[in-house]
Amino acid sequence: AQRRVGSLAELADAHCSQVDGLAIMRYAVTARDLERFPRLKVIVRMGVGVDRLDRAAAAAKKAVISVFLVSVTSCAFSVL
Repeated sequence: AQRRVGSLAELADAHCSQVDGLAIMRYAVTARDLERFPRLKVIVRMGVGVDRLDRAAAAAKKAVISVFLVSVTSCAFSVL
C-alpha cells in the first residue's frame, strides 16, 4: 500500500512490519529506520545519490538498494 508521509518516523509500526520495499525520494534512511522494517528487501531511491541512505545497515539486513534516475529525456535503473 502506498503511504505519503513527511518522514519515515510518521509511519505506524504496524505498517512498517508489513513492508517488503521502500520507494523514497527525499528521505534519509538510517539504521534506526531500518530496524522498524523487519521484512524489508529493497530500497528504491528515486533521484540521484545514496548518501542519505545507511548502506551498511541496509547491507546488514541484506536489503538491496537501487537508484531510479528519471529526466525529461531518459530513464535509468541500476542496482547497487
